[in-house]
Amino acid sequence: MNNEDRNRNHVPAQESQETIIQPASMSSIPHLLSFVSTYARGKEFSEKRIGEIIQGLKEALLYILSRGHRDTSGEIQITVSIDMHGRLAIVVSDTGISCNLLLADDPLLGVDPSYHRGQHVGVSLLKKIFDTIEFKRSAGKNIHSLVASKTSRI
Repeated sequence: MNNEDRNRNHVPAQESQETIIQPASMSSIPHLLSFVSTYARGKEFSEKRIGEIIQGLKEALLYILSRGHRDTSGEIQITVSIDMHGRLAIVVSDTGISCNLLLADDPLLGVDPSYHRGQHVGVSLLKKIFDTIEFKRSAGKNIHSLVASKTSRI
């Protein structure tokens, strides 16, 4: 990856950030999704695009919570902002055990099917929904960065 690509993927936020912190449990998912969709709606993302982003984010949260917090409690935090290219930047950090969404073969493998209704999207579709997905482990936290443009990619 050259410097231009690296800079494009790590674009600083140009608008103020908003953050939500919830217990790391499946019951927090609706609150987290609502927070992100409300923010995106306020930034004039289309309802269709918001639906795609929320579908992908739900998949990511299910994976993070089912893998990183299977035997541990903790918290999950989402910070949203708009980058200098007008893209929605979503940073999901949690205090669970290390779990990298990018290494998952099937994010819902082992997730309670009673919670997840309908089709799951899988990592390959997540990569189509989001312009970039990145992971790092720092200071005992998993940090997944997801960036989505206003234009549908699927």
